[in-house]
Amino acid sequence: MPTSIQPQGLPEAWKPLPAESLDEAVWNAWVAKGRTRDRRSSAARVNAVKWVSIAALLIAAALWSQLEAYEAVTKFVVAAGAIVVMLSLLRARRYTVAAVFGALTLLYNPVVAVFSLSGDWQRAVVVASAALFAATINWRWRKGGAAASRSVLGLLLVIGLTPAHASAADLSRYRDFELGTDLATIARQVSSSPSQANTIHRRPALIQDLSWRPQSLGPSANKESVQEVIFSFYDSKLFRIAISYDRYETEGLTADDFIEAISATFGTSERPTPPADGVQRAYGDQEEVVARWQDSQYCFDLIRSAYGPGFRLVGVLKKLQEPVQAAITEAKRLDDQEAPQREAARITAEEAAAAAKSEKARLANKPKFRP
Repeated sequence: MPTSIQPQGLPEAWKPLPAESLDEAVWNAWVAKGRTRDRRSSAARVNAVKWVSIAALLIAAALWSQLEAYEAVTKFVVAAGAIVVMLSLLRARRYTVAAVFGALTLLYNPVVAVFSLSGDWQRAVVVASAALFAATINWRWRKGGAAASRSVLGLLLVIGLTPAHASAADLSRYRDFELGTDLATIARQVSSSPSQANTIHRRPALIQDLSWRPQSLGPSANKESVQEVIFSFYDSKLFRIAISYDRYETEGLTADDFIEAISATFGTSERPTPPADGVQRAYGDQEEVVARWQDSQYCFDLIRSAYGPGFRLVGVLKKLQEPVQAAITEAKRLDDQEAPQREAARITAEEAAAAAKSEKARLANKPKFRP
């Protein structure tokens, strides 16, 4: 007698459904669709980073003269964007272009300054960097992408071709001399040497002046309106340029004539409002500032001489004005404090020199003395 029990039958609802075979083509299509969606999402994020970097660069190029306070932020944004783009290019195995953005990362890194965001060629580098970001944008909408691409590149071209003084004049330099340059470079530019600089103070900081007369000697020389240029250095860094004009070569020129000529280089001037600004010189002389050109980093003043119709143009590096003034004040305090000791040392040295001279004469005259 069999012991196994056979089921009488299961309800229809309890029977397992037959397994359906998964079509491999459908699976591959589903995986491909997911990968495409991921790639598009990643490309959209990278494109957003590129647009942020382009915006930062374009704003920097447009607001060039007011950029000093935001230079570190601009560099950080661009360097971070360059890193993101470089990594995406490495994943795409586009190593040459990735190397270019690696160089941009080093160029704009905010930790170690490679170049400052000031000057004409630096502005051109900023515009070129924006063009690099724009050239790598992956346009998702092909219909409008070409038009948008042309618009962006056209905008970059307009900014790149716009003269620097049209949006912001370059006040960092006078002729070929740039504020902030070291003494050795300036001395080489004027065919001089650092040893020719006149030392004004040695402590707490080294302050020196270097004089240069640009006009050549000889009757055939071209006439030069500038009589003398005084370069002033703070710890060997150029912080001030003082230009004195020849009174004979500028005879008859009015303040407006000077302002018009200088504005062609430095842009629109500011007129001091009454009471007029003044510049205190040695012996209490007061000079009038008749026009000013300035930005966040540099300032040039056109100054009317206290005596006669002469004019001077004085340019300064703003960030060094306070340290220089503090150093001069401290140097004068130390000079006054040490004045008695220096005077006593001078008198002692003079007495010693007189005694040595007298002794030398005694030794020479004693053998030949006849009573």
